[in-house]
Order: sequence, then C-alpha cells, then structure tokens
Amino acid sequence: GRFFIMRNPNISIVYTHPGDLSLDVSNNTYPVNTYQILELIVNRTEGIDYAFQNGSLLSSKLFTDITNYTDTANLMLIGAYNYSATTPLAGYFLNGKVAEILSYKSTDMSSMTRQRVEGYLAWKWGIQSSLLSNHAYRNASPPLDISNTPIPLRIGVSIWLDSTDLSTITKDASNRVSRWVDKSSNAFQFNQN
Repeated sequence: GRFFIMRNPNISIVYTHPGDLSLDVSNNTYPVNTYQILELIVNRTEGIDYAFQNGSLLSSKLFTDITNYTDTANLMLIGAYNYSATTPLAGYFLNGKVAEILSYKSTDMSSMTRQRVEGYLAWKWGIQSSLLSNHAYRNASPPLDISNTPIPLRIGVSIWLDSTDLSTITKDASNRVSRWVDKSSNAFQFNQN
C-alpha cells in the first residue's frame, strides 16, 4: 500500500491500502509543538487496518486483501501527497515536523511489540505522559539489549528514519531536507526530487 504524511484542509495522516481504503486522523486536534505517536497497522491475517495514537486505538477498518502491490507511480511520501500525479500536488504539504519513522514488515506486531515501540518513541521524545495510564511503558522505558539498542528496533525493522541522527540528513541550499538515510539494513533512502 501507500503511506502519506501530509496535510490539507481535510486530511492529516493517511495510510492507503490497495483498493484506496484509508485510515486518517483528520478529526483530531494537535497542540502546537507537541509530538504524537501515530501508528498504522495492516493486519493481513485478520483483514483489518488499525490506527493508534499514543497507544490508544483511534479506528479500525476491514479490507479485502490483495497480494499484488504494483502501484509504482504512487510511492511512500513524507510531507506531501500526489494522488495520481507523479509529483506532489500544490497545497498538500505537511505543516509540522516528523521526528522519526519506523516501519516493520513483520508477522509479530502483537500488542506487546506495539507497546514496546510506543514506549521507545515516547521516552525518546519525552512524551511518555501522553501514553495511556495503564500502558506497559508509561512509567518506565522498554528494556535495552547489551548493545544499548532498544528491543523494539532489533528485529523486523524494514525502515528507520531518525531525525536525531544528523549524519543521516542532507539539506539543500534552502535548508530543506533533500535526503534522509534509512538506518535499517535495507537502505531505503528518501530523496527529494
């Protein structure tokens, strides 16, 4: 499927699954200068898309699964949207900041794994108090392994974009991000063209 982080008057963040089913969080209000943990999970076993914010389920939607993901004209976009065009459309740009993106291609997105990822992000970005009061990692960060890599990031990460690692970011002459290097072993770099 396709994933967009963008904004226009109607849409904030959308995951579009094949067949143009989408989960958006456009009805939510976001305080200025406050990070949110937004998660989109496609459970192909159950045939349900899930959207979470700070560990709370926002919505879920049934979908009909297809296995042929061949839409190469409309790829993952960060900060923009293009629908059927080959370049981002005017007026469909994110008005905000993206701190970190983690993508997993995994059959293990259990509640425990999901909460470990939420805990890692919440503690890293100082928003642990925004997690649910009974969240497993609201009061303590997830454990680290011996190499000090958080447990959620050790296995199954297909893409990891981290804005705190400035060595992974290149800016153009206008001080805009032109390249963002993937920290996973898959080398899915993002390039502004």
